[in-house]
Amino acid sequence: MKVRLAPGEQVLTRTRATPRSLFWPSMGALAVLAVGGYTLGWLSRAAVPPELQQWQPLLVTVATVGGGLLLLRMFLRPLLRWLAGRYILTSQRLIHRRGMTKRSLYEVPLAAVHQVGVTQSLVQRPFGSGTLTLDLGFGRSVSYRDVPCAAVFRDHVAEAIGELPQSALFNGRAMMGQPGPAQWPQEGQPSHPEARQEGPGGTWRGTV
Repeated sequence: MKVRLAPGEQVLTRTRATPRSLFWPSMGALAVLAVGGYTLGWLSRAAVPPELQQWQPLLVTVATVGGGLLLLRMFLRPLLRWLAGRYILTSQRLIHRRGMTKRSLYEVPLAAVHQVGVTQSLVQRPFGSGTLTLDLGFGRSVSYRDVPCAAVFRDHVAEAIGELPQSALFNGRAMMGQPGPAQWPQEGQPSHPEARQEGPGGTWRGTV
């Protein structure tokens, strides 16, 4: 599923989450391969107990199919899910694409972002990855886990926000719940700073 760009919009950066989420699936896959290899070797030897000799072809088939299904569920599915995920930064939006067979897009307009922050755990720090958090104001935020080169990616987002025209920033603030120029009180009208329209922290495109 390709991201549809608005007129004048450009893709600045494409990346995916670090493969840290594949650690335990990889360990599980190694364990399945080790146990499956030992089992197949034991069943294929010539000195199989007599009571198992007539079942030997069936047992080999069951062990092979069972090991393959375990590998599919424990490793291949998480791998495909990781490969399908993308963090896409454009000149107007930050997009998170997820899913392999059932894909979805979650996007946040850069004009609605107040602050960009990065947090790193002890596990993430040696690899330079981190969790990118976008502050959307009014207690709302969006987080993206395991962003590679998180500090560099944060700088790219900040630079993209800095390149936005002021009109886009005003419209973005109004869209996310802050008053923009069209909502400012006119001369002679009372100002109501508490009146605002609450909007979601982004736009769900839905399932594709």
